[in-house]
Amino acid sequence: MEKFEDISKPKTSEKKDRLDSFFNRHLAMLTLSVTVLFTPEVKAVENTATDNTPKIETFSITPQKLESERRKALTDFQETLKNEQVLEKIIKIKDFFGPAVKNFLNDRDIESDINNIRKFEPKKDNRGFFVGEDDANIITLGSILADAYHDRWEQHEQKKNKVAFNNIESVPDLKTEELANFLNNFYPNNYLSNSISSVTFTGKTNIEAGGKSQVVGSAETYGMSSMAKASPDDTRLPITINMPAEGITKDYFIEVLKHEIGHPNDWSSSPVLTSAERVSMLYEVSERCFAKNKLASKYVDNINLDKVGSHFGGEIKDEETKKKYLNYIKVTEYWPEIAKAYFDNPNGLKEDSPEDFAVVEKWAKILSR
Repeated sequence: MEKFEDISKPKTSEKKDRLDSFFNRHLAMLTLSVTVLFTPEVKAVENTATDNTPKIETFSITPQKLESERRKALTDFQETLKNEQVLEKIIKIKDFFGPAVKNFLNDRDIESDINNIRKFEPKKDNRGFFVGEDDANIITLGSILADAYHDRWEQHEQKKNKVAFNNIESVPDLKTEELANFLNNFYPNNYLSNSISSVTFTGKTNIEAGGKSQVVGSAETYGMSSMAKASPDDTRLPITINMPAEGITKDYFIEVLKHEIGHPNDWSSSPVLTSAERVSMLYEVSERCFAKNKLASKYVDNINLDKVGSHFGGEIKDEETKKKYLNYIKVTEYWPEIAKAYFDNPNGLKEDSPEDFAVVEKWAKILSR
């Protein structure tokens, strides 16, 4: 019987042709995805009386302590922006990618958080800024900034969840337990489970764009659609592998999956990252993607306006704006490529591209915490 470990070793010509075909199909789904608050200050504990009628007991924090905590949150917020050079990085990111990063900055509330701290921080010494004068439980400008910091800019302990596997055994010679064991050994602890909710093989062929594009693998990206479907306690994203028109093998399924795993583990989609880390990860991966000594990737290099321009649907007329979208698409694909190279052969990546090795090693550790 073939050893399961062999699935991590790609075959040569046949596999290369199939992967090139997969990447072309993958772009259509990716391009489509690219172009398209408050914490209560009174905690409640529910007790059940003998007559089964819920009874609410409230426990209030003193206004003085509340103000002290919110002042500290604002100070920590300011220090994070300064130490991580967040504002400087965002200026460069927006200049390079233009409107292509608008959804990322808005969906993750990065833009609004920074705008709020610019508008509200100068008023921090005003009476009632941190705590309402008449009611300590009302929303204030200071509470908005403190809640934003705690929710998105402060590191959180991650809830541990399992990855669900659906219909895997419909892939020839592949068992669900084998796949789970392989992935657990191939990736660091928590790397998958922190960001991925499920891996599903549909067993169906997905033809789009009037029969011109076939989507084999897709990872849902973070945005309004995923937020609407996610639960408050689990914002991880699913990965779907479809049946290629020419059929599928175990090796091909794994190669497609290893690429797709990179997408939920990027700056936009991972639930693990703080807002400052999201900005820094995009900034650092972008530097590598457009560096002269970047990792060679025929797939990324071949992404051009001829391939993705039709997906703009005539909504983007300006050629420079199209190029900015193209740059962002390349970066979103470069990360899965270098991450896959790192996990496939870390020593090989370190030898071929030590700068890319360092970037992946850094962020793989953060994404796996």
